[in-house]
Amino acid sequence: MNFLLRTRFLVIVIVVQAVLLISILATFGYRVYRYNQINRDNRVISRGNAQQPGDVMAKSLKLSSTQRQEFRQFRAQFRGTMDSLQVQSRNASKRLTEELVKDTPNWNAVDSLIELLGELEKSQKRALVQHFVQVKSNCTPEQQLRFNKFIQRMNDYGYRKNREFDRNRRETRNRNNSRNN
Repeated sequence: MNFLLRTRFLVIVIVVQAVLLISILATFGYRVYRYNQINRDNRVISRGNAQQPGDVMAKSLKLSSTQRQEFRQFRAQFRGTMDSLQVQSRNASKRLTEELVKDTPNWNAVDSLIELLGELEKSQKRALVQHFVQVKSNCTPEQQLRFNKFIQRMNDYGYRKNREFDRNRRETRNRNNSRNN
């Protein structure tokens, strides 16, 4: 009798553990499913409301449909140019890093890579200005005024972000100095 009681108890324990394991796995599976479903829904929503910088600008300038089409072409040309320059810049930066980690860096190579990075940065800024001039020239006088305000707001936003970054960096440095003292 004692053997049957012990066996029955072990069977009940195993069944309870199996039920718990199944419920844990089901909960985990549901969470993964729900997480993927929510992300998929968010991707669909965000794809429908694509707020790329060019879309925001086109909406802010209140471009007509033909102007929007031309604007998309300008943006595609600009992106192609910028992508090419960014790849070149990353490659030059990688070569500079490779040169720096050598035991004895070749200073002529370092100098030429720094010059190249400067030229690439200059080319990127030039491409950006040319793109903006191209967009602005395609606008009506009223849209050009909106364009100027839009560019000024972009610049102010970047200036504020840089000031905030510098302030945070100073505060962190001051905090670290006070801890060390």
